[in-house]
Amino acid sequence: MPTTRSFYSFVGCMLIFFGLAGAEAWAQNRVIITLKDSQGAPLKDGVVMLQPGADITIASRVTKRDFAVQQIDREFVPRITVTGVGANVTFPNRDAVQHSVYSFSKAKAFEIPIYAGKSPQTITLDKAGLVTLGCNIHDWMVGYILIVDTPIAELSAADGRVVVSDLPLGKYTLRVWHPQLKSGEVSEPLIVSAGEQNVEVKVNLNPPRVRKKPALDSEGY
Repeated sequence: MPTTRSFYSFVGCMLIFFGLAGAEAWAQNRVIITLKDSQGAPLKDGVVMLQPGADITIASRVTKRDFAVQQIDREFVPRITVTGVGANVTFPNRDAVQHSVYSFSKAKAFEIPIYAGKSPQTITLDKAGLVTLGCNIHDWMVGYILIVDTPIAELSAADGRVVVSDLPLGKYTLRVWHPQLKSGEVSEPLIVSAGEQNVEVKVNLNPPRVRKKPALDSEGY
């Protein structure tokens, strides 16, 4: 007949076993979301956001650290940035020619007059939404900062994919944003279940309306 000590040791081992098994099952949950355009081609640089249902608690995985959008070769680099509410952004000018930076967006409106070198201002992004960047001198320059309040938000890779692992099971809302989306943003329900899931989202895009960058002239324009 087992002793009291051996009984509790057995129970403890079983709890550890089932705890590890549960943790392993959770870790194996993986959702592969693939964005495609209306022609079926992979869509790069779409932002995939996951909003959990009311009964799911998940810590935010969105980076909220301070960052920079640089001006390199008369373009905003990176062209698209995803961040959380409360981040600070600067706009260092790496070109020999001067730039300005402005936004008329509801999420954050500001204007930095023409300058070279170090960013003369730091902008705090204190509200969720889209910030569209422009330059008064070079009108083809367009950049985007998407400030999100969802715990999951990632840019799709060249193959159109976003891979999200270790999600609690349950109901989510899957949202997709892209600068060429006809509707601005699309959303659909998503139920995360155990194992690996493949989800394909097709979106209708407007043609790009970006003015082609001209060659450098004698004044560096």
